[in-house]
Amino acid sequence: MSGNTGIRISRSAAQYSFFFLKPKENADANRYAEELMKHQSVEQVMLVSGEYGFIVKSRIDKNPEGVESFVSQLSRDFRKTVCHYQYAKRRK
Repeated sequence: MSGNTGIRISRSAAQYSFFFLKPKENADANRYAEELMKHQSVEQVMLVSGEYGFIVKSRIDKNPEGVESFVSQLSRDFRKTVCHYQYAKRRK
């Protein structure tokens, strides 16, 4: 539990990769997102502001090398990070 707020914090295994992508020049955001969603490991695609225009969430247990190769073909540049645990608030 976290303090006296009545909120519980839970931790669970969450094996995801997150890819921060710079799309190719003049890419249409909707078409680009649809193309990224075609890969079986991709669960979510988010359009964001900042240096990278998209974040892709994919499962590690479903062909991680394949999704990395896939996003590298569709992007000018990308970075990858891996999530091992997920923390969440749980109300009493």
